Amino acid sequence: MIDLTHLPAHGQIMEFPRYAEGLLKNLLEQFQQTQNLNTTPMLHLLLHELLDTIFERKSIDNSFVTNDQAIQQAVTYIKQHFATPLTRSFMADMTGFNESYFSSLFKKETGWSCAEYVNQIRVNQAKLLLLGTSDKLQDIALKTGFADGSYLGKTFNKYVHLSPSSFAKGGILIV
Repeated sequence: MIDLTHLPAHGQIMEFPRYAEGLLKNLLEQFQQTQNLNTTPMLHLLLHELLDTIFERKSIDNSFVTNDQAIQQAVTYIKQHFATPLTRSFMADMTGFNESYFSSLFKKETGWSCAEYVNQIRVNQAKLLLLGTSDKLQDIALKTGFADGSYLGKTFNKYVHLSPSSFAKGGILIV
């Protein structure tokens, strides 16, 4: 018999994303090496990434409100298939719109172009892999839907303002 007395009052159990385990392990290793959070940029970065990972689904799902079923379908598809080729043409066909109308509706409903949204999802996944694995950049690129490590690097730098290697080493850009 399962003891249900320790369930949260709101009745929800948080799903723990698979990459969070690696991030948590890195965070704990960094914490063991220091006692002061303010003096360890890597620890701060790992903590931030871990919290982003844990709450990622909620923040992405609540980042915009759309009543358009086709755009909801497109967003769900992008989140589930970010590692596959995702073109504007394909997404428009999938939702039953022409490319131009799909693009304007997607931007209106989400605040981002379809390509920007896809890149944000892919870069977020690349960040998780950079911190949670020891995979090479080329492998991470292929796992996250980028054609190669070079393209991932350029896109990553555009969105994160750091190179993937600087990010993985814990470099922080203060803006």
